[in-house]
Amino acid sequence: MNPLDISPLTRVVTRVDRLRDGEVDASIIPTGFPSLDRAIGGGFHRGDLIVLGGDDGVGCSSLALAIALKLTRDETDNLLARAGYALSPARTMDIIIAHFLDVGNYNIDDINAVLFSHEQGTLGV
Repeated sequence: MNPLDISPLTRVVTRVDRLRDGEVDASIIPTGFPSLDRAIGGGFHRGDLIVLGGDDGVGCSSLALAIALKLTRDETDNLLARAGYALSPARTMDIIIAHFLDVGNYNIDDINAVLFSHEQGTLGV
């Protein structure tokens, strides 16, 4: 690769080549969640923007923080309350997420598989 070529395509191809060859890329910061790391190409990449999607006003950012910090259910409820949200016992998505928090399973693939099987929006990037 030409060191002066910083085009997005060149950067992506270079990154894929490094991952294929098993090289560790210093510009990749692992999230600590293997399933999330796999979904976003090994971890956070310098200069990349990662977006967690969900319905408006349901506390996606707060929920993402709770999962990232591996908070307990009580800690998550407290965090959501401080942000003006709450897990609702009437929303299927919230019931599923609350279950995963209760059992301490923070694997995003597991959470999304159950959300998808119940025709709910998934958490993701």
